[in-house]
Amino acid sequence: MRTPSKLTIRLGLLAFTQVACGGAGDLSGESRFEDRYEQVERSYDVARTESCPGGGVLTYSGADSNGDGILSPGESESSLTRLKCAPAPGPITLEVVTAGGRHSCGLTMSGGVKCWGDNRSGQLGDGTTIGSGAPVDVLGLNSGVASIAAGDWHTCAIMEGGEAKCWGDNSYGQLGDGSLVDSSTPVDVLELEMGVASISTGGAHTCAVTVEGAAACWGDNTNGELGDGSSMVQTRPVTVQGLNQDVSSISASLFHTCAVTSSGGAKCWGRNDRGEVGDGTTQKRRSPVDVMGLTSGVTSISTGTDFTCAITDAGSARCWGDNTNGELGDGTDLAHSTPVDVSMLRSRVTSISCGSGYTCAMTAEGGVCWGNDRSDIFGEDETPFDRFRERGIVYMPWLDASVRVISTGKTHACFVTESFEVKCWGDNSSGGLGMGYASGTQALPVNVVTD
Repeated sequence: MRTPSKLTIRLGLLAFTQVACGGAGDLSGESRFEDRYEQVERSYDVARTESCPGGGVLTYSGADSNGDGILSPGESESSLTRLKCAPAPGPITLEVVTAGGRHSCGLTMSGGVKCWGDNRSGQLGDGTTIGSGAPVDVLGLNSGVASIAAGDWHTCAIMEGGEAKCWGDNSYGQLGDGSLVDSSTPVDVLELEMGVASISTGGAHTCAVTVEGAAACWGDNTNGELGDGSSMVQTRPVTVQGLNQDVSSISASLFHTCAVTSSGGAKCWGRNDRGEVGDGTTQKRRSPVDVMGLTSGVTSISTGTDFTCAITDAGSARCWGDNTNGELGDGTDLAHSTPVDVSMLRSRVTSISCGSGYTCAMTAEGGVCWGNDRSDIFGEDETPFDRFRERGIVYMPWLDASVRVISTGKTHACFVTESFEVKCWGDNSSGGLGMGYASGTQALPVNVVTD
């Protein structure tokens, strides 16, 4: 921590010492201002405030032993003066952001992990279960992390060496360490020694693609979301049936999972009450089945609460499953057990992310969202409502060409800009927006700040 510089100013026979304060711009990312106590000689009032050059407030106070309301030279010689220089926190820079249930996490430029928001299950990874409205370091992960994924109540990371680590809720074994014990610090995922290429966190299960192209899942399996043909909870990774090779990506949601093969085919499994598996039925699937009409040409896939969306190599978006809130984007509120085209998209889709009853995507013309606006995901309105039936696809002015990464959580969303600033909007009741404190909803993006 940098020690503030001291300026000694002489006015006639009276000398006093002032501690100079700087702004966030001249601090390193790990530095912060704290309350400091300095011995001073001065004749300021008992309480006095001044502005710091870089923002924030500088507060002077002292012991007024004779009660005249003035710090006289005699008093100041023996008084201990409290000084606080607290500039407004500046925006944090991160390479990647991932939005979870009520928390978010980011990957720093040096390969470390920071998380913020709800922490009741230890999903922030800082060794406590105390929530934080500003980013905190994940213990033991200050460097060497390649990617991260935030689920409903747990979080996982892949190290540069290919090892997987998870932390948070472990009620169903979703941490993959062979136990059912929650952990507020990262634990190793067992039996993935060959290395992990990508990882995805769902409600109470986790899935990964190994460096050899196999799909493995662990955790809750009540609805067959692990894809191993059973309904047994697994506290260690198991191979998804029929997907022991040639898997390029995977996406885990609340109760179902989907993957894309190296040949561009989409496969899904798990709960299918609303047709989210996409095989033309509403029958639960405990092992992977083909998504109808998408056996080739799929470049990416994203699973929402009980719906799914994919991008084709033609740049179009197709979705299936629950549509109560218009999350499929087809202009209706009817569920579909097979893929339908997202209507009214004016340009090629480059990425897509599904949340809880809503979807956001990046197109060549900027970012768009559609579906449920209950947490002001679409901005503007103080009273959230189903924006889809009113306006259809909503083009989000802040999701412009400068956006590198977008991630949708349960009721909030975050993105990273080209300058690596991180912004979030939506529900902040648990501090998941990272604006420094918990509050209600934020209809417009706010900076994720340093603590």
